[in-house]
Amino acid sequence: MAHHNKIKVEDAVSEQIGNVVKVIRPYRWNGMWVFDDPSCNLKREAFVCGADEIISRISEDIPNRNKGFILIFSEHAIPEATLVVHHEKKGERGIGDYYVHRPSGMRGWLCPALMKYFTKAPKAIYATAKAISPRMV
Repeated sequence: MAHHNKIKVEDAVSEQIGNVVKVIRPYRWNGMWVFDDPSCNLKREAFVCGADEIISRISEDIPNRNKGFILIFSEHAIPEATLVVHHEKKGERGIGDYYVHRPSGMRGWLCPALMKYFTKAPKAIYATAKAISPRMV
């Protein structure tokens, strides 16, 4: 029984901006990784400029990931983190922030929507991905 690594979508949706551990549900739309977060007024917010490749990496072992998975992340170390990205620099003209996954050298840009989850760009973001059980959708 591998249910220990699955959480209910309702739990993910109930997370609030002020929480230490954040939860979103990325999915594929028109060939892009996107997510919705009604609590932040975000609809089909896209991962681009390398962040999409990092999302593909963290979710590579999740069956049916294109239909959606749970992404849990925090600026604080979380016990189940399977990926850590470190702040590299501010984006061009101060827009967004670049993060690097040091072991692989993968780099990704996170747009200003990052500030809907953090008051300032974190020095590191710890993350893990979980499958969504079809019974829980």
